[in-house]
Amino acid sequence: MDEAICYPCQNANTLRTTNITASSVQVNWYARVNPIQWQVQFKTTKLGSKRIDVLVTGNKRLIVITGLLSNQNYLWQIRARCSNCWTASSSSVGFTTLKSTAIALIALSKKVQTSATEPAVLKVSPNPSGGFINMDLQVGNNLSSTAMLSLFDLSGRRFYTEKTGVINGMLRKRMQLPWNVASGTYILEVLVNNASYTSKLVLIR
Repeated sequence: MDEAICYPCQNANTLRTTNITASSVQVNWYARVNPIQWQVQFKTTKLGSKRIDVLVTGNKRLIVITGLLSNQNYLWQIRARCSNCWTASSSSVGFTTLKSTAIALIALSKKVQTSATEPAVLKVSPNPSGGFINMDLQVGNNLSSTAMLSLFDLSGRRFYTEKTGVINGMLRKRMQLPWNVASGTYILEVLVNNASYTSKLVLIR
């Protein structure tokens, strides 16, 4: 049945897809005001695939969708219920689930191999973190150089990059993670002179 499009409130915008795994995803959106209800719809891109509806209260700004198929292309969209009618649906946002979390982590760790002569460990605390972290890395020599800090999700997508310095072989830094990085598990990488040092980081907002 066709439904009337209404305009008293606005639909969500700034749709983002984060924390993608082999079987789940977190979908995020922004809205200035709360509608009565949100309807999130998702489906695979296979021909004939039907949308699955998820209804949540209007104060929500994210949901986690579980039970997805691994290594599949999906689309999702959202609309808002205002009074007795719905806004038009948003444009669809695509994402691809992972083959497996383990494969993604292995691929990321192999991106740049750490030199066997520098068996250093990147220490991160607190972990889990609410947004601030302390990094401690001793590369084992008197090297003074520029280091590149990067934050990746488990699918290997880079969320943040920053340059910092290594002085006399030591990197010690207090860092605030960007506000728009959602809760989840990430990989923090420090790249120094083509050597990569990584640590798993759990972020809880």
